[in-house]
Amino acid sequence: MSTASKPDLRSARRLAWLLPAAAIAVFLASLLLAWWKHDAHWVQRGGALISALAAAAILLQILHEMRLEESRHEIETQGAQEQGEAIGPIDALATRIAGRQRERAIEELKRSRLRIAGYVVGCAIAGELLHGFGDLIAHGLLGLGH
Repeated sequence: MSTASKPDLRSARRLAWLLPAAAIAVFLASLLLAWWKHDAHWVQRGGALISALAAAAILLQILHEMRLEESRHEIETQGAQEQGEAIGPIDALATRIAGRQRERAIEELKRSRLRIAGYVVGCAIAGELLHGFGDLIAHGLLGLGH
């Protein structure tokens, strides 16, 4: 399998840790601001910011999807070219092995899509829950008065 058929998933891995890390940082900063300012609404503001980050991540997800689609197309094109080259039993075996490698690469692309979508959706849900109930969470965690 050539390097052209191996999908480059570095951007997916970067987004997969960057988005949750940013959401956690915003949550912790909003808790700190709520404690410092004695205002539980800072946690709600942090939730709104987390939701906005998740919405912005959708743009990154779309760019990632476009790259994945290009990789999938390259893998399938290479497979179509290799299938016509089999001459003997060893070539047929090599073609089958390459086909399995292509199938695994395509499955990894699918898993990458689901993983990124899961992080985006998870951050959006967490952000909206904090936006709606962040003040109650701050009251419970920080003991801030109403």
